[in-house]
Amino acid sequence: MYRAIQAAVAVAVVEEAARGIQQAMDAWDAVNDSFCDDSGAIVDTEGWGARIVERDLAAYQHFTQILTYGAAFLFHIRPATEAPAQADLLKHGRSELFGAYVSAHATIRDNSHLQRSLSREETAAEVWHEMTVWASHTPTMIRAYRRAASVRALATHPTARRATAGPPTAAPSPRPASSTPTTPPSRRLP
Repeated sequence: MYRAIQAAVAVAVVEEAARGIQQAMDAWDAVNDSFCDDSGAIVDTEGWGARIVERDLAAYQHFTQILTYGAAFLFHIRPATEAPAQADLLKHGRSELFGAYVSAHATIRDNSHLQRSLSREETAAEVWHEMTVWASHTPTMIRAYRRAASVRALATHPTARRATAGPPTAAPSPRPASSTPTTPPSRRLP
């Protein structure tokens, strides 16, 4: 029971965090072109730079949850990503997430060991790639995890299979045969 709760929490937290990172990326994409001319060259470097910092900080705020819950998430999704169907794609996605998780922790750890006091903005910029990896691969991993959990639940609880199948379809009831012809009801006249 504890494992199921731990898995549910890790999946929910990481899902929300990945969604938040994706929203930060989408917000940036919506304004990115406004800082450039028609050829794509940046014309407002100050505004562009300020928005990049905003984007990184917004994404990093969510990524801190992945730094906390990512190991549990990766542990719990592993069985689902090793299922034969789409195994290569899912293993690759899990491997990408694992690599980004380790890389982000290493970057943060190395900076603290080197006595470098990076600002939150600098840290966010340094782990930007890792944040984008989590935003892009997490939804697929969660779908695989939930699909596998659903299959497991149906296999262990046969009554759940009947409940999800819906009620049985009712056959039309036969009308009793009548020997008397049916006549329309008589109309009463006043």
